[in-house]
Amino acid sequence: PAVRAAVELLSVVPGRVPVTLLGSERPALDEAVLAGLLRVDGMVVEFRHELVRLAVEQELGPARRQDLHATVLERLEREQPAAEPAALAYHAWRADRSDLALRCELAAAAKAAGLGAHREAAAHYRRAVSATPGAVRDPAGAGLWLNLSREEYLLGQDEAVYLPTATMGN
Repeated sequence: PAVRAAVELLSVVPGRVPVTLLGSERPALDEAVLAGLLRVDGMVVEFRHELVRLAVEQELGPARRQDLHATVLERLEREQPAAEPAALAYHAWRADRSDLALRCELAAAAKAAGLGAHREAAAHYRRAVSATPGAVRDPAGAGLWLNLSREEYLLGQDEAVYLPTATMGN
């Protein structure tokens, strides 16, 4: 049961995971590594194959998956104060914490834009816009559309500029 709990927790986190995220499930890590499911590289752990991670994650029930995302989110917030806002947003959406997810998307977008990662910034702004119905009529939402439009313009894909106008008529 402890090994299963650790593997299930890791299955909702794509990529490499700090070992510290496992918390009380950490002692079960050895057995999962010996079974060939996981590999440890220093202070990070990951599934040996991404398809295995996906298979484990897909076997989880919706409520269990949501609970695991909430657990990961709580641990990231508590144990890693400088956690990536994009990672926090990913888990917040899946833990049904949309207010936190929206704040994290905006922080991730601003960080990405500041680093010149305009494609990433636009993706974060798009998720924020899609989660904010009626944003066109609200001043904060207008700023969100403006930021998305700016990132799309920098990518040469500024058709997003016309979406708010089309949406307003509906």
